[in-house]
Amino acid sequence: SWSEVAYADGHLYARSMAHLARIHPGGEQAASSAATTAMTTAFGRFLAEAEASANKTAVVDAFLSRQDSFPIVEDTGVVHFVYRGEAEDVGIVGDMVGFRREDPMTRLDGTDLFYYTTQLEPDAAVTYGFIVDFDEPVPDPNNPREGKGLFGEVSWLSMPAWQKPDFLDEAEASRQGRLESLEWESEAREGQKRTAEVYLPVGYDADADLRYPVVYVHDGKEALESGHMKNALDHLIGTSVAPLIAVFVIPDEEDPRKDLNDMESYSEMVVNELVPAVDARFLTIDDPMARGVAGAGRGANIALYLAFKHPELFRRVGGQSATMGVEELEEELARGAGDQPLVIYLDWGTYHLRSPHEAWDLAVENRKLWTELREAGYRPAGGEVPEGYGWACWNGHTEKLLASLFPLID
Repeated sequence: SWSEVAYADGHLYARSMAHLARIHPGGEQAASSAATTAMTTAFGRFLAEAEASANKTAVVDAFLSRQDSFPIVEDTGVVHFVYRGEAEDVGIVGDMVGFRREDPMTRLDGTDLFYYTTQLEPDAAVTYGFIVDFDEPVPDPNNPREGKGLFGEVSWLSMPAWQKPDFLDEAEASRQGRLESLEWESEAREGQKRTAEVYLPVGYDADADLRYPVVYVHDGKEALESGHMKNALDHLIGTSVAPLIAVFVIPDEEDPRKDLNDMESYSEMVVNELVPAVDARFLTIDDPMARGVAGAGRGANIALYLAFKHPELFRRVGGQSATMGVEELEEELARGAGDQPLVIYLDWGTYHLRSPHEAWDLAVENRKLWTELREAGYRPAGGEVPEGYGWACWNGHTEKLLASLFPLID
């Protein structure tokens, strides 16, 4: 509750950002939605069998031993998250639950088994973790798939129809590009020393007359380390993506979030310092249609901001899970695609950053932005996917983003 709980006429009154609730203290507790949903499934039949058994532990042991993987996914799309261990209370966090929210898991009476049931799309992908006795979120001990992201070092769940990008499974490509460091002292950032890692494709040195388009990737350290984008470029260039140069802008080590929080001075640095330095040193095409910007999360905000504020430099933009609304681009959107043509890729997850208790949802903001773009005459590629927030989800669409902005044309 966002205020003191009030009492009047035999009822409690509590409010959130979005709702006012009247609670009757003497009422019977309703069964949790997890428990209700679970009872209609094969997992529910197991619960009923255990409840009726004189040896519940043996039934639980036998059931869990028959499972090939965790969480338990039924062919209807119902998912059962299970935790087993000594605990007074177990909760769950995850993309499917929402930010700043923890849902309780239900204990099977008389056992140390806790479960939480929900339903996801056949091609959904989310991160999740367990909170044991009100401690910090921890990974699912029965799930070896790591899901580093919004909730910390937790676990990863992809539904059966979710497709993992090939470059994440494949070893290093036989033909690899290389990274070169570019350093400069930024006047826009008051003499701060800055670095960009510049990806040069295979064959870059073979022909000094050949020029390449460029994509500037913001929050570049995370894109390289968590997004595996060098490996992606090595595999995708020449297959579905045109040969290009990629500039990964490395955040300031002392304050990594400053770039993402101060778009105006950061944009000044990119426009007046970085782009001229890249064009002077590397074999680039000096044309806005051959220059793009891309990013994920707050990096998507910067990419969108740069493309719409500086179309004289950037005419291609790719954003994943942007965290800003339409208002920041309202003036530029009003010009429309006729006056300001752009090639746009935009995707976001159904389970984007959102807080059900506080009544905000950034998936809703992305849907609004998508609608405004189309009404302004743009035809963005991408769209909404049933996934969460973080590189575990974003890197599944790296190929779509790059191929939309710089397609390989025979």
